[in-house]
Amino acid sequence: MAEKNCEGTPRKILLIEDNAVDASMVRLAIQKRGFSFELVTAQTGEEGLRLIEAREGGLGMIPDLILLDLYLPDIDGRQVLNRIRSNPSLASVPVMVMTSSTSETDREAVLSAGANEFFRKPLEMSSFVKVGKLIEEALRRARSANSSR
Repeated sequence: MAEKNCEGTPRKILLIEDNAVDASMVRLAIQKRGFSFELVTAQTGEEGLRLIEAREGGLGMIPDLILLDLYLPDIDGRQVLNRIRSNPSLASVPVMVMTSSTSETDREAVLSAGANEFFRKPLEMSSFVKVGKLIEEALRRARSANSSR
């Protein structure tokens, strides 16, 4: 079944990821889940923040889900997460942090800063399919939470 938001449009996912191969793997993992989505990508933290933060006289994009790489070339994923969580219009948007780090300290830090999920980037496509399932589950939880308000 196609996962859509409450207006019946495809789910909008913002992926902030500097590695083109990882971004492609995420796209494929979501496609394999078979739901309708629009994937907007940003290669840097600043670019991602520009997409979602308020602009002169208007609002930025409000995605249904944000996938955030922890280690970005410009500003750290933790800083991006802090700016997302300090923005009232993004407070209910689920954020999934992904990284190649195996550090438990990284995991604890981003979860305590407001990330909804933390996962290690898989190395091969067969494992990336599991990421698609995590994304689908996060979107369903967000939909349930938003519909109960």
